[in-house]
Amino acid sequence: MLYQNVAIREELAHRLQRVFALKTLPHALDDLAAFTEADLGSFTEGVAAGLISATPTRHQVRIGGETFYTHCVMDAFILLALREQSAEIGSSDPETGEQVRVHVTSEGFVEDSEALAEAIVSFGVAREGIGSVYSMACPFINIFVSRANYEKWAQAHPEALTLAIPLDDAVGLARVWAGARNKCC
Repeated sequence: MLYQNVAIREELAHRLQRVFALKTLPHALDDLAAFTEADLGSFTEGVAAGLISATPTRHQVRIGGETFYTHCVMDAFILLALREQSAEIGSSDPETGEQVRVHVTSEGFVEDSEALAEAIVSFGVAREGIGSVYSMACPFINIFVSRANYEKWAQAHPEALTLAIPLDDAVGLARVWAGARNKCC
C-alpha cells in the first residue's frame, strides 16, 4: 500500500494530533493506524452504527440491498470493511458535483480501478477550532474524480488542511482502521 509512504506535512500533522488526541506527532498516514491511543471517533469505535449518518449525506453505501449514508467517504470504506461484504459507494465530487461510483469487493479491491485511476480521496481536518471528528474532519474527507478537481477544491478551502490519497490506497487504509489488516492485500 502506497499510503504507508504518504508523508503528512507538519502543519497538518500538528492539527491531526490535536483533533485526534494523539500523544505523538504522525509523520505518515500509516502512523495513524499505529496509534492505539488515538480518538479517531468512528474509525476506532468498531461499531458500524457510528459510521452511519441519521440523515442523508453525499456519501451513500449500498450493501446487500440496503442503503446507508455515512459522514465521510472514509466512513463508507470502513463500513464495508466491517461488514466484510462487497458494496457500491456513491459520492459526489465536491468540486464539480459529478457522481463517483466505486464498487469495492469484500476483500477490499476496487473493481474497474483503471476507470477510476484518476480518483483522489482527500484526507484532512479544519485548520482551526475544536469539536468532534465529524465536524473537524468529515467535511474534508471526500472523493474527487481527479487530482485537478482536488487541487481546485483545496485552493478554494483555505479553512482546511488536507492531503490527497489515491483511491486504492484510501480503501486499504480504511480497512486497516477497521481492523481488517490481515484480510487485506
